[in-house]
Amino acid sequence: MVLPLDRYTVTSYHRYTVTKKDGFMMAQSNAERQAAYRARHLKDENGKGERISLLVDIHAKRALERLARRYAVTQTAMLERLLKDAERAILDTSTPDEQASYYADKPLRGND
Repeated sequence: MVLPLDRYTVTSYHRYTVTKKDGFMMAQSNAERQAAYRARHLKDENGKGERISLLVDIHAKRALERLARRYAVTQTAMLERLLKDAERAILDTSTPDEQASYYADKPLRGND
């Protein structure tokens, strides 16, 4: 039998009492906790991380998972590698004018 005195808190209390308002310590709201989490986890060594949120076809998602596992990297690292490789392939076969157009974010002609 567990008596009330035998219970303990599993979640650390200090995470929820960091907001001060009018001199009083207050519990953080869910939005404040989420914002703090995102601020901590958007850091990278260059400080240039950006968040993207999107839905992809399940086949594309599974392919990303398999590729990441195959190369023993994170899905983020695999996606970054694939995008850089695709961009490099375009730039390597482009004329200087086409490259300038690419960097100016102009769409290809005939691709409506």
